[in-house]
Amino acid sequence: MATKTKAPARTPGPWSIHGATQVLKFGENHGAVCIIADPDAATTADFKEAEPGSDRWDEEMANAHLIAASPDLYAALKAIVDHENIDGLGIRYEFDFHSQFGKAARAALAKAEGKS
Repeated sequence: MATKTKAPARTPGPWSIHGATQVLKFGENHGAVCIIADPDAATTADFKEAEPGSDRWDEEMANAHLIAASPDLYAALKAIVDHENIDGLGIRYEFDFHSQFGKAARAALAKAEGKS
C-alpha cells in the first residue's frame, strides 16, 4: 500500500515586499516571511537595509521580488507539471516529462518541497 506524504507547511501567498529587505505576508498571525540580510553583517545587530542607489540596492530588490513571487511561481509550475487546467478555458496542456524542461521542472519542485 502506497503511503501518501503530507505536503510541507508553507506560508500561503500572496507575499509582498517592504523596503528592500523584508518579504511579508500580511494578515492575522503572519509577518516577515524572509529578511534579506547584508552579506557583511555578522549578526542581526549589524544588519542595515540597503539604501536606494547603493551598490546593494538592485540585487536586494531583485532577490526580494523573486522571493515574493515564490508562492505564485511554485503554484504555476506545479499546475503545469500536474497537467492542471491553467488557462481557464478547460484546455489541458501536455507536458513532456522527459524533456530537459520537464526534468528541470521536477527538480525545482523537489527542491521547493525539500526532497532534494
